[in-house]
Amino acid sequence: MKKIKNFISYLWFVMSLDYFQLFSTVVDIIILVYAIVNYQKIVSQPTLFLVFIGFLINFIWQCFNVASHFKFLKKEEPSAPLVSLLDENKAGRSFADIGVSKELLKQEFPYIVDCELGVLRNEKIDAVLRSEQPIVPKMGKKKRLDTLTYIKQYKDTLLKFLNHKWYEVNFKGGDFTNDDKICLASELFKENEGEYRWTLCKGHYYCGYLTNFIFGKYIAGEHYALYPPMNATNATIKTLSDSDFSDHIGVSTLLYSSDGYVVVFRQAGYSGYSAGKLVPSGSGSMDYGDYHDATDIRDVIIKAAERELLEETSLEKVVGRHEWKGVISTKVLSFYRDMERGGKPEFCCFSRINKSKEFLAEYIVPSKKELSGLKPEFVKIFDDALWMKICAEASLSLKMNYAVVKKWMTDNNNKLN
Repeated sequence: MKKIKNFISYLWFVMSLDYFQLFSTVVDIIILVYAIVNYQKIVSQPTLFLVFIGFLINFIWQCFNVASHFKFLKKEEPSAPLVSLLDENKAGRSFADIGVSKELLKQEFPYIVDCELGVLRNEKIDAVLRSEQPIVPKMGKKKRLDTLTYIKQYKDTLLKFLNHKWYEVNFKGGDFTNDDKICLASELFKENEGEYRWTLCKGHYYCGYLTNFIFGKYIAGEHYALYPPMNATNATIKTLSDSDFSDHIGVSTLLYSSDGYVVVFRQAGYSGYSAGKLVPSGSGSMDYGDYHDATDIRDVIIKAAERELLEETSLEKVVGRHEWKGVISTKVLSFYRDMERGGKPEFCCFSRINKSKEFLAEYIVPSKKELSGLKPEFVKIFDDALWMKICAEASLSLKMNYAVVKKWMTDNNNKLN
C-alpha cells in the first residue's frame, strides 16, 4: 500500500510540472476511449483512421516519457549514494564557506552565523517568541509560485534527485508522499506597535526536498557526480522572501517528564533526514492542516509540535489526542535556519507532561513510520556526561533543542515555566 501511495503521489507531481503534457495526455486518453467505442466507424474511414494512429503514437510517446522516470523501479538499493557536501568536511568545504546574504545580517532582526553547528540563529526573534507580544500569521502565494518556477526550470536535473530518494525509500519500505506543508515566506517584521507579522504560504513536501533538503547534497555515482543547480558550493542563503526555496517549516520539541527527564529517540534508517541519528521527542515539519484561521503563529507551531510528539511517541493511542490538553503544555522557545538545508526555518519547543519517567517508559512506543522502533532514552537536562555521549550521534534538531531548553532552565532557576 505504501508503494502504491508513493507511486501515485510521484506520478501526479511529475505530470503537474508540465501542464501541456498533462493536458495532451488527457486529450489523447479521451480520443483513445472514443476510438475504442466507435472503432468500426474509425476503421471504415481512412482519414479518421490515420488521425487516430497519430494520436495513438502521441499517447504512447507520452506514456514512454512518464515511464522513463520510473526506470529505477527495481528491488535493489540505489548504487549511487546521496552524499553530504559538508559532512565532516569530506568535500573540502565547511559551513563558513556557505554564502549568507548581507541583508540577513543587517536587517531589523539580524541573524548570527554559527559555523560550528551550521545554523543561522536569531536572538531577537527568540525574545519575541518568548514574549507575550502577538505574532500574526498572514497567508501569501508568491513564494510557492517562485519555488515551482525554479523547479520547472531545472526539472531535468532535479527529478533525478527525486527519483533517487523515491527509489531508496520504496526499497526500505518508507513513506515518500507529496504532503501539503506550510512554508515561511518572509522574515519577521514589526507591523504595528506591539504586533509582529510573519507571512506563510502553502507548499509541498517534494518541493522542499528538491530545494532545501538537497542544498547540501550530491549524488556520487561511480563515474559521475550530480549536483543540484543551487547548492552549498554556489548559492547564497537569502531572506525568506527572496529565496526560491520552499522553506517549509520544521518543528521539534523535547518531552519533559514531571521528575525531570527528557525523551530522546533514534531516527529510522530510511528517514528523509537525520537517518539513524538521535532526535528530539517529537520532530517533523508543519502540515498544512496545522494552520486553521490561527491568530498567532505560536498556536500553529505548538499544534504542529504536539501533533508530531503524540504521533511519534504513540501517546495519542493511550489517551485521545484532545484529552492531552492539560496533561501536556508546550512553549515555543527558539527559531533558527539550517544552513545545510539552504536556510530552512526551524522552531524549537519544549513540552512539559504531568507524568513520570516510569509512566512514559511503560506507555511510549516509538512510531514505526519515522523512528527506528528502539526504546527511547531518558536524559536529565544537566547530566552533562551522558549528554556528551549522546551528542556524537545527535541530530542538529536535538542539539539545538537540548541547548535551548538547558539555557532556558538555567535562566529560570531550573524550572520550565
